[in-house]
Amino acid sequence: MTNAVEAAWHKILTTVGEPRRPEESPLAAPFAQLVLEAHAEPLLRQLYPWAGGRARDNR
Repeated sequence: MTNAVEAAWHKILTTVGEPRRPEESPLAAPFAQLVLEAHAEPLLRQLYPWAGGRARDNR
């Protein structure tokens, strides 16, 4: 696994459990569960956690 993939997973895993505002999407909790389950699978953990398979720089 590359450092970029590990960094992407680290970023998404550390932000997925952050408190949400009440007006945010009702899909936030199911998305958090999906991220945790995907990370638990070794084959999926080798891929970038974003669509398209490329790392994103969300500045």
